[in-house]
Amino acid sequence: FTGTVSGAGAMEHISTTDVTTPAQFVVFDNLSTAYDTFVFQYEFHPDTDGSQFGIQFLDSSGAAIDDADGYGYYNDFDGTAITSDSTNFIYISTATIGNDTHEGLRGQLTLLGRNYAVATDTVPPCVIGTGIGQYTTNVFSGGTIVGGLNSQQIQTIRGIRFFVTANNIERGKVHLFGVRS
Repeated sequence: FTGTVSGAGAMEHISTTDVTTPAQFVVFDNLSTAYDTFVFQYEFHPDTDGSQFGIQFLDSSGAAIDDADGYGYYNDFDGTAITSDSTNFIYISTATIGNDTHEGLRGQLTLLGRNYAVATDTVPPCVIGTGIGQYTTNVFSGGTIVGGLNSQQIQTIRGIRFFVTANNIERGKVHLFGVRS
């Protein structure tokens, strides 16, 4: 082989979002339909101890899907499974992420199904990933993240938002990549 590789399968850096002032949400709306798969590499530092992070998809009008039966997930943090088939967001951390020096959350999340068409018999939009954080006592917490829209919310999406369940993300950074199909 003597050529160059381009096109399908390429992972392309789209943007970097810096959180420099406290915010409850980091929103990625109107994700390009040129990609069906997106990869988010994130790091967040909460403004208070005991913070928990989550995600929600944005519907076709850009509003967060936050219905009580919107998502199902199965996550495992530190060998302990947390799971639900009927919740309004997907957890991406344990409940005790701290805000002291060297505490916070890092991870990588892959969004599958940006271009999902409701009329198909495929799995609706979902995420898979891993995360690692520091508890409020500077002890590592880590695990897997698996979740998506449940059967009560089969719909197209156009984005995703990261958030902290109480207070704010004090600072952070998210690198967004698109994967060509």
